[in-house]
Amino acid sequence: RVGGRTVSTEVPAANGVDRWDFGGQWVGRIQTSDHVFNHKKGLASLSAPKHTSLELIKELGLETFPQFNVGKKVYHMGGPGAKVRTYRTSIPTLSPVVLMDLTQFLWKIDRLCSTVCVHDPLRTPNAVELDSMTLHSYTEQHAWTTNLKEEMGICSRSIFGMEPSQMSFLFFLMYAAAAGGVLPLLESTPGSAQELKIKGGTQQLSECLAERVGWKNVRLGSAVTAIWQDAEWARVTTATASFLCRAVIVTCPPHLAGQVCKGLKLNLKLWAYSGPVCTKLATDLSLKASYSEPWTMARILNETAKIHYQPALPSQREFLTQNMPVGHMIKFIITYQTAFWKEKGFSGEIVTGPLSDCPFCVTFDATSPSGNAALVGFIAGHQASQWSSKEGGGRKKAVLSSLVKYLGPEATSFIHYEEKGNYPRRILCLIGQHLAASSKAVPSWALMDGRHISKPGT
Repeated sequence: RVGGRTVSTEVPAANGVDRWDFGGQWVGRIQTSDHVFNHKKGLASLSAPKHTSLELIKELGLETFPQFNVGKKVYHMGGPGAKVRTYRTSIPTLSPVVLMDLTQFLWKIDRLCSTVCVHDPLRTPNAVELDSMTLHSYTEQHAWTTNLKEEMGICSRSIFGMEPSQMSFLFFLMYAAAAGGVLPLLESTPGSAQELKIKGGTQQLSECLAERVGWKNVRLGSAVTAIWQDAEWARVTTATASFLCRAVIVTCPPHLAGQVCKGLKLNLKLWAYSGPVCTKLATDLSLKASYSEPWTMARILNETAKIHYQPALPSQREFLTQNMPVGHMIKFIITYQTAFWKEKGFSGEIVTGPLSDCPFCVTFDATSPSGNAALVGFIAGHQASQWSSKEGGGRKKAVLSSLVKYLGPEATSFIHYEEKGNYPRRILCLIGQHLAASSKAVPSWALMDGRHISKPGT
């Protein structure tokens, strides 16, 4: 299929069936082709926007609708013994000390964002120093309160699908600067990243573009094995054919775009994964059960996750593609007969810290334009790694139990539960807010523009 990590699926619902996105789903007005960050306003001003998802949506004759965010939001941070609180504003009600901490921390982040060269991060002042830090190490040095440190963990997991300790601080700054700041990435208010959704699902973007190109010109199931290039031409080779062209845009995730997977390195990584994870990989790849043994699985992935380049990739680029971590996310949709949370005054948004009995870190209302009630949630980062090794029934039970705790007993009376996730693996993942995109889409690559215009992705 086309769409990459945008995938829209029909799911049983109150009025029969309806379509929901199990990949990327949100678009917003911050997704422009150029941002100039203004730290005084804490926002990105727009400079000569060229292509945005919203422009493409209009051109293709598709429609959007707003993310529902009216009502009480649930906030549970500080561990299992902490009080579950509700709030209605953009940020939860915080103590004066935590609010001061948040204000000074965002001020520092915004000032640093204003210095970032989004198109070439290495031209950023003190780039090497910033890149030698992680988001975790910077937060530990500059945040005073435990609450704020936990908030940055939620930010990292919900946006990137990874822990703050896994992420270059320079990368974080580039990502935030491209989107106009940290807060726009997290919110669902007008002008933020989670502002709008597409009626009928985001996969339509790629499907409509494929129709324009002509389906006969779209080659599915044709993994690229080699790219040879000289001064005038490039030759792209698959297992069954080769194509001559003037230029190539490689849009698969960085860890798959690398020249050759390092066999021993991949074997060791997979060896660390539990048996159930390798069994899941074998199932996803439609392989025989005997292939679920870790060493065998590593050999198969080594053979299928290679692109040979001639001339070879620059050594720094190759080092990056072989060492960039992959975010882990599991996305679930739960459909209901009615939106009981709205009837009780809730927006459907829940934000939680890492808890042993609660898999997800955030949920939102996912009611369709036709009125079919649903919730969407994300299990991300370390929690996704932990819960992916459990049976799907166990995750489902834990999710529903947590929803009961936060929204009420009505959460158990659901119509359908379905999830998709990117388990730890080195093949194309189906889910996640964060996609690799070509350098042509750098200014908004964190968002939908970097996903489907240059690469069909989440």
